[in-house]
Amino acid sequence: NKRTSPIPSPSGVSPQSWSGKIPMAGSAGGKLGHPELVPGANAWRPGAKSADPLMNDVRAWRYILNRITPEKMERFIPKILEVKVASAAHLKAFVDVIFERVLTHQTMVGMYAELCSKLNNLLPAYPDPDGGKDDWTFRRLLLNRCQKEFEEKSFAPKLKDKGENDNNNNNNNNNNDNNNNADNVNEVDKMDAEFKAKWRVLGNIRFIGELFRFGI
Repeated sequence: NKRTSPIPSPSGVSPQSWSGKIPMAGSAGGKLGHPELVPGANAWRPGAKSADPLMNDVRAWRYILNRITPEKMERFIPKILEVKVASAAHLKAFVDVIFERVLTHQTMVGMYAELCSKLNNLLPAYPDPDGGKDDWTFRRLLLNRCQKEFEEKSFAPKLKDKGENDNNNNNNNNNNDNNNNADNVNEVDKMDAEFKAKWRVLGNIRFIGELFRFGI
C-alpha cells in the first residue's frame, strides 16, 4: 500500500491546527473555500427604511393590505390608521395603493369595497393642492381614480390598431420569414397587453359596482 503524503498546511495556518481538510465556506473558523459574500452598502435589508417618509408609508400600507382578510378586517383598520395620512399627497398615495391592490386581487373586490366604505369617514380631508374649491377627500380621490382608470385603459383603440395592422399585413405578403416571425412576436405582445387592459377595465367596473353597493 502506498502511503499518501499529508496535505501541507496553508500559509497563515499553524501545522498543529491543520487537519488536512479544506474548510468549506461558512464553516466554523474556516477562512478558505469560497469567500463569504458581504452585502453592499446599498443592499436591501429587512425592515430597511427609505429616506422618503411617503415611500415608507406606502410600504406599510402594502404590507397591511397584504394581510387583510374579510375575517380580520376590523382588526387591521386601526393598523391602517396608525400610518398617518399627514397630507394630501399621503391621501392620494393611499388611494393609489388600495386601488392597485383591488385590480391585482380581483377575487377580493367586495372586501376592499367594504374596507373603503369603513375608511371613508375615518380619513382626513385636505385642501386641493391645485387650488380647486373642493377638498381632497378619500371618496373623491377614489372615484376620480376609478374614472381615470376607465378612461386610460379603454382597449377599444388598441383593437382598432390591431385591425389596421392586420390590413397592412395582408398588403405586404412579400415580407421574409424573419419579418413574419417578428410580426408574430409583436402580435402576441399586443394581445397580451390588450388582455391585461381588458382585465383591469372589468375589475374596475366590478369595483365601482361594489362601491355603489356600499354607498360610496
